[in-house]
Amino acid sequence: MYELIAPEHHWVSFVVADEWASAFSRSLPIVTAFFIFNYLQSELASRIYIFLMCFTAVIYVILVMSCLYETPRYLLSKGKTEEALNVLTKMAELNGKKLPTDIKLVPDIELASTEDQNLSLYQKLKIAIANWHISRSLIGMIMIGISLRFFLTGISFVKTELIYLNGQNGDSLCNGERSKTYFLTSKDYLLLLGFQVSSDIITCITLVYFNRINIGLRTAGIICYGTCFAIFCAMFTCPNAWVGIGIFSVVQILNYNLAILMLLNMSGLIPTSIRSSLFGICTFIMYLPLPLMPWAIQELSKVSMHYVTGLCLAFSLFALCGSVILPSKIYAN
Repeated sequence: MYELIAPEHHWVSFVVADEWASAFSRSLPIVTAFFIFNYLQSELASRIYIFLMCFTAVIYVILVMSCLYETPRYLLSKGKTEEALNVLTKMAELNGKKLPTDIKLVPDIELASTEDQNLSLYQKLKIAIANWHISRSLIGMIMIGISLRFFLTGISFVKTELIYLNGQNGDSLCNGERSKTYFLTSKDYLLLLGFQVSSDIITCITLVYFNRINIGLRTAGIICYGTCFAIFCAMFTCPNAWVGIGIFSVVQILNYNLAILMLLNMSGLIPTSIRSSLFGICTFIMYLPLPLMPWAIQELSKVSMHYVTGLCLAFSLFALCGSVILPSKIYAN
C-alpha cells in the first residue's frame, strides 16, 4: 500500500486504509455484542460472538489475497523482475504517470549482491551501535513501540475492568475474587460506541492536522506522552468508570496518531542497508511484553484500579524518555 501511493499522499493512505478500516473493526465488536448479548443471554451467545469475530479475519485474508499487490521490492529480491515491472506499471498508472519503456530495475542495497547483503546480523548491530544517531533511533523506537503496544492493546483490557467494576457494588470484590457476571445495558453499549466512534473521528482530524503542520516524530512523542502522563495523574481523582473510559479513549487517540507518524518516519530513522534487519529486531522486542499485559492489568485491578493507573503512568514516562532520545531532525513527510 505504501509503495502504491505517491510520497506526498502517504499520510492519506494511512488515514483511509489504516484508520478508517481500524475504526470499522473497533466499532464492529461493540455493535455485534449489542445484538447478540441483548437478545441471547446464554452460554451460546459467547460462542456465536467469538465465531463472528473470527470470521471477519477470514474475510480479511480473502480480500488481501485477491486485491492486494505484492511489493516490487519483495518481487525483485526473489528475482521476479517481470512481475515487479508489472506492479510498477500499475503503480505509475494509479499516480497518473507512465512508466518508461527502457527502465532498469536495480535491487535495494540490502537486497542486492553487495558487501552489505553479506553482512551478518551481528555486523549490522555493530554498525548501529557505532553510530550514535542510529543507536538513539533504535532505543527510542523500542521504548515508544513497547508503550504503543500497551496503549493500543492493553488499554482495551483496562476498559474491560472498568466496565466490569461499574456493574458491581462496593462488596463485589472479596479477596480479589470475582463474584458475579455483569451484563451491559443498552445505554452502556451506546456509550461505548459513542466513545469509539468519536475517538476515531478525532484521530482522523488530528492526523490531517499533524500532516499540515509537518510535526516531527520527536516533538509529537514528547507532546503525546507528556499529555498522557498528565492525564493519568488526574485519573487518581476519576469520579466514575465511564469518565475513566472516556479518558482512556483520549489516550488511544494520541497513540493512534503517534503510531502512524512512527510508520511514516521509519525510513528516516534507520539507513536502508540495515533497515529491514534492525526493524525486525525492534518489532520483536516491542511485542515481547504484550502477552503479560492482560494478566498484569487483571491482577492489579483486583487490588485497586489505582495500581493500573500507576502502570499507565510508568508506560507514559517510559515512552516520554524514548521520545526525548530520538533524533530531532526527523519529520513526518
